[in-house]
Amino acid sequence: MNINKFFTKTFTELTTEELLEIHGLGDTPLDQSQLSSLFSVINYRYENLLPTTTHTDRKPFELCKAIESPGCEEIAYAIVGRLWEMGVERSSVRAIAVGQ
Repeated sequence: MNINKFFTKTFTELTTEELLEIHGLGDTPLDQSQLSSLFSVINYRYENLLPTTTHTDRKPFELCKAIESPGCEEIAYAIVGRLWEMGVERSSVRAIAVGQ
């Protein structure tokens, strides 16, 4: 799912999909509301061992810088940290998912 489409879905839709694939994360900075929504979904999926993938060739620090907006650095780092805790690895082809 493209990151722009991600924000048109409800929390329930995003947390009940068997596998959530996020494409385009880091293509543009996200505002505070988008970052909060993204963290809520990723954190829920992490806590419930639901598979989540993202596709990127960025290192964690680079991804943080790519998604953050001024004043939102902490939540950007929390998102990327949670993704890496879930086992997402840097890959230009595909990142892995927790729970597989």
